[in-house]
Amino acid sequence: MLEGRIRNAGVHAAGMVVSSLPLSEVCPVETRKDSATGERSVVTAFDMEDAEAVGLIKIDILGLKTVSVIKDCINKIKETRGIDTRKASLTLDDPLIFENFNSGNTVGVFQADAAAYRNLIERMGIDNFNDLVVSNALVRPGALLSQGQKYIDCKKGNAKPSYPHEVVKEVLAETYGTVIFQEQLMQMAVLIAGFTWAEADKLRKIIGKKRDVAGFDEFKEKFINNPYITKTAAKKIWSEFELAALYMFNKSHAVSYSMLSYQTMWLKIHYPVEFVWALLYNETATDKITAYLMEAQRMGITILPPDINISGELFTIDRDAIRFGLSNVASCGKAAIEEIFAKRPFNSYEEFTNKCRKTAVKSTLRENFDKVGAFSEIGHASQYDHEKYYLPILGFSLKQTGGANEIDTLVGEIVDFHETNSPLTLVKAVVRSTKKTPQYLRIEFEDHSGSTTVFAERNTELATRDFVYALIGDRTLHAFCDAYEYHGTPLYNLMMKISKGKQHEQEWLYNTGLGLVNDEKTLMYVFHQRTFTTSKGTDMSNLYCWDGDSIFKVVIFPVIFKKLRHVVSVGNWYAVRLNKIEDQKTLTRLDSYKIENENGIISIDNYIERKSLKKEDYVKV
Repeated sequence: MLEGRIRNAGVHAAGMVVSSLPLSEVCPVETRKDSATGERSVVTAFDMEDAEAVGLIKIDILGLKTVSVIKDCINKIKETRGIDTRKASLTLDDPLIFENFNSGNTVGVFQADAAAYRNLIERMGIDNFNDLVVSNALVRPGALLSQGQKYIDCKKGNAKPSYPHEVVKEVLAETYGTVIFQEQLMQMAVLIAGFTWAEADKLRKIIGKKRDVAGFDEFKEKFINNPYITKTAAKKIWSEFELAALYMFNKSHAVSYSMLSYQTMWLKIHYPVEFVWALLYNETATDKITAYLMEAQRMGITILPPDINISGELFTIDRDAIRFGLSNVASCGKAAIEEIFAKRPFNSYEEFTNKCRKTAVKSTLRENFDKVGAFSEIGHASQYDHEKYYLPILGFSLKQTGGANEIDTLVGEIVDFHETNSPLTLVKAVVRSTKKTPQYLRIEFEDHSGSTTVFAERNTELATRDFVYALIGDRTLHAFCDAYEYHGTPLYNLMMKISKGKQHEQEWLYNTGLGLVNDEKTLMYVFHQRTFTTSKGTDMSNLYCWDGDSIFKVVIFPVIFKKLRHVVSVGNWYAVRLNKIEDQKTLTRLDSYKIENENGIISIDNYIERKSLKKEDYVKV
């Protein structure tokens, strides 16, 4: 039997064991090769539970990039402004900081950058540091699922705190009678059920280490048959304990994390240039760099292209702006950077090409520097339109001054969007990431208001770092086009239609008995169709449509879709009878309608033919 056996052995990335005796006298040891350095290290041949059972002390050395961000930011402020902000950034009572948590200004802020955390803050609100501590623990799956809504209702004043017994009231008072921290769970087990502290600590470990929930069973009977509360109440608390086993924080951990959350927010608000620079300086993931650059622009920080004489290897601060480093330029490696640093300053493009060895700074790199304007400050007259090359060469499209283009003018400036609760929105965004599954393509967009995730057909041709206009909403990508080449695309044509309202090529049909979406018969243009398979294996379809006034969704359920599959297609007008779906279960402000039978929709050509209509009879000369 192979089932239940260890499949393979691994090495914990940051785990250490401490022993008062030579390790070989306590447990079997072996060596493993480090993939990064090639050196071999001594490791235990026991897993973490067996190592603990023989008396070894286990320590997880948690490395946080945030610590380096804070250190670099504080040092940079000291270097450029002569101000030591270490003490001021940890006052923990600045009301401006809590206001920014509540407003969702959390990009780059430790822990609070995640969507789940932002949603929790939006629901509960942060009024002081203690709220921040609670939120850092409450956002974990165990606490959020078992205690989240009760805590929020009590905090908002929509419910009164209740306690399972007076003996634990003091323990649970700060969290309105809810069990959020591991320490509270331990105290309840001791005070209510007579657990020893050793038993309570074992219970904590089951939760804190996310071990098998079956480990609860040995404590269950003792807890339920306790002398303080009824079996019914005890069973209810126990069920919450089991749910909490998904993951629960201890308070000391939550306080430590919250200190970092507070400090990063303080630095972001009071010293935004230095803070964003520190984020960029410590980041290597291209999607995160894109997000931080977007956030810098949203905050009004100028992003400058690389300069052959000024730029460092990585991002640098240039007065009140952030400048790209040489290493951010495509094809620029260590050898080229060392050569440039050794030979600069350069007074002309010719001096640069003559001084730098061609083997170190190759022609492709020289051309890339030219394309993004790295020689502009030394008087070089470039033949390239720099703005078109920022994205492919730097991985980011710098926002330039000047007038808006046609689509920008049509839709105005994008303010905000949300992944699951918005009407359709046109975004001008960078593709942050993509993930393809057998059923769909998941795309994460990043624009100056934040990031959002939508789904698209698997054959959609979008890749990381593409800079596009995208029509999104209802968690779906409906149409997109290149941000630089948009004329004549379906998206551009659709936006032109929408901008003109009812003055479109089929407007004369409004006089023949066709109307808008809530009229008896609707004149409808289909601009996107999403077909998918239900859990029962049948196909159905969502049509995204426009009636000359508003955008709406038409759901075609499986039985009807089987008959209409070859009737409906994108880019065409239809005459249709619709019924509104009143009991919408999806979180969307996009109104949904359905077609009751296969006779409920016909093409416009079919409609005109059936009615024997002539356009000249309905159009005023």
